[in-house]
Amino acid sequence: MLRGVEKSTTAGTTSELVVRADASDNGATYRCEAFNSALKKPLVANVTPAVLFPPASVSIKLKPRKPKAGDIVTLTCETASSNPESTVLWWKDGESISGHHEGVVNSSYGGKSTRNRVRFNVTSADDMSTYTCQATNHILRRTVHDSYVLRILYKPEFLLPPAERFDVMEGESTVVNATARANPSQVTYSWTRNGLPLLDATDSSGPGARFGHRAVFRGPLLELSDVTRDDGGEYGCEAANTEGVTWTSVNVNVIYPARITKLTRTTVVGHGETASFECLAIANPFVSRMLEWRRPGFDMSRTRETVEKGRSKLDVLNVSRADAGTFECVAFNGVGEETSQSAQLIVKFKPEVRLPHGFSDVAGAEGEGARLVCLAEGAPAITFAWSFAGAVLGATSSSKYASQAAQLDAVTWESVLFVKHLQPGDFGMYTCVARNELGHDHVKVRLRRRGPPDPPYNIRIVNTSSDSIVLSWTPGYSSGLPQQFRVRHHPTSGQPGPRYTDVFPTNSTVFAVAGLEPETEYSFALSARNMLGESLYSKENTRAITQKRKPGTGSNRDALSEGGSEEGERLPRFLLAGVCAVGALLLLLNVVLVACFLKRRKARNAGGSPKGLTQTTTPDSLMYTPSKYQQTINGEAICQMDDKDATYQEEILMKELYEAKKQVSDKCLPGYQTASPYDLTQARKKDNCPDILKNRGMDHVSLQSVPLSDITTLSSEDNSRYSRRGILLPPEENISPHHPRTRTPPTQDSCVLGTVGTHLV
Repeated sequence: MLRGVEKSTTAGTTSELVVRADASDNGATYRCEAFNSALKKPLVANVTPAVLFPPASVSIKLKPRKPKAGDIVTLTCETASSNPESTVLWWKDGESISGHHEGVVNSSYGGKSTRNRVRFNVTSADDMSTYTCQATNHILRRTVHDSYVLRILYKPEFLLPPAERFDVMEGESTVVNATARANPSQVTYSWTRNGLPLLDATDSSGPGARFGHRAVFRGPLLELSDVTRDDGGEYGCEAANTEGVTWTSVNVNVIYPARITKLTRTTVVGHGETASFECLAIANPFVSRMLEWRRPGFDMSRTRETVEKGRSKLDVLNVSRADAGTFECVAFNGVGEETSQSAQLIVKFKPEVRLPHGFSDVAGAEGEGARLVCLAEGAPAITFAWSFAGAVLGATSSSKYASQAAQLDAVTWESVLFVKHLQPGDFGMYTCVARNELGHDHVKVRLRRRGPPDPPYNIRIVNTSSDSIVLSWTPGYSSGLPQQFRVRHHPTSGQPGPRYTDVFPTNSTVFAVAGLEPETEYSFALSARNMLGESLYSKENTRAITQKRKPGTGSNRDALSEGGSEEGERLPRFLLAGVCAVGALLLLLNVVLVACFLKRRKARNAGGSPKGLTQTTTPDSLMYTPSKYQQTINGEAICQMDDKDATYQEEILMKELYEAKKQVSDKCLPGYQTASPYDLTQARKKDNCPDILKNRGMDHVSLQSVPLSDITTLSSEDNSRYSRRGILLPPEENISPHHPRTRTPPTQDSCVLGTVGTHLV
């Protein structure tokens, strides 16, 4: 007996029975009886639910049980009970095939069982085939399936096609594999040559049994050792199992591959002349087009080729500078791998000195040495000469200068000039001259003192909005040292005065200046700083006008103010009074905290501690002076110091204290540090190996289009004179302020020769 959930209302009493239906509930009768004291017998109602259910499984039956190749096979698929009846589909190795519907019969729980079959002739190819039967109840969208792997009995079948040819190089050994597949897989093999049986190496009783036999077999493998031309011919192989016997043959062709014996390695010709190359090869057999000339991307119609047996001559007509390069002679007669050798075509041309962009400067310091590198391309051989201040270096015996030249490839040459013990008069422009029989060329390399960077240049406007402008620039010369940047901007009207923003990340060359007024023209300039000092501001007059603010997008401050006023009018007066009282208490508490803070700061100042940070704008001339930066003991942060701090201490209010704390974090940028005496000492030691200046086209984000949505605001204070906003770039090494950076003792420096100089590692 089942009991439902009863509910009584004015209309009567109801009982609800909740049942989780399964296949056994299909057609089952549920009886509900209702009775009370007024009834002599209960009221009865019957319910017979119709339950839809998918088939629980399918089964596949095979007939005959052990089919052989050529038999007719029947696969029958029968589903379990389903309501409604299921549809059946067949697949063979994942591909759909057609089946024959044999009908539907009644099954358990009032459901239906469906039968379907496939019938076909089988071959050896059907062995190990997988047949899948799938039954689907389309109303419930539920399926079940079963698979059957078919095994077919068949006699051996060779994997090799009949009369397959095997090429064997003379003097070498080879193995011919004539494996046959079969079911049953136990196969026996025998080999013959010219009707005579070969020795079965697996039946020999000792190693001496094979002596004198170059051809033996091990099952399906024919082993040929030390092959001679007499070993060529037809070999027969027989394979047998319980289902039958199969025979096949293979042909052994003793040959040797093509091999280049002679080639013109290098040809040097002048412009407009004809360059000739000759290639000779031997092979067996000789085939047509056994020798071929190749050069990817070259128009071979401009060549003339003469081919004889084992010989090919290539003429390149009316050559030009663009024709210089490598031609390949390829020999292949169908045996083994093709072989090739390279021939070089060199076209004479006068030297061309080249330097990568931005590598025309070399950094050095007095008392140290410098290395200047000059690269040139030309043919034939190139000689170099260096000059400085109008005098040819090396013309007289001097220990101050030394040079050496080297050939890097067929047409590329390199000359390195060493300047020892640099003096003030050694800095300047050096000239490298490259000569050959066709002419000369030169390039100038400037040797500069290692020092502060040059100002950034090529300042461009990338994008604008109503309150921000995105800038990009090219870093100036920085003696090969890392540098940071600062942006100065102000309205062209002159009011208010200039504001300064430190670029972060420090290696970025794209930056967004935020907090600007809409429809206002601004002027921008940049300066740079490295561990040796700071640069002047750029002289470029880069200007841009912010866009008009879109309608309905007022400032956040106005929106908050208006919203607050309207809300305030709706608040009850007693609630406003309570809020004001709480605010007054908080204000009083904060005033006490500020007074304590100022008192402690004065005490520290009196004891020689560094001054606090204020919002006073620093003049341009004092922005990077050493006196304006205070370095912590462990060298973790550099904070700008202002001499006017004392005059503003008493004027700092609640809001100013919060902004001053935020200002410290804005000004103390990670990695923006001045050079400590230890850093400068180590830098001078490392400068003994001069550094080639870094490429001014340093890596930075693409400037084609930089949407403002890709710019991350680091500080959005409207009244902050040192706000930061930058493009997100890969993060730099993070130095935690709680884990001071330790000094490592100086290690031995090493120099790496670059294309135009050296780099210290």
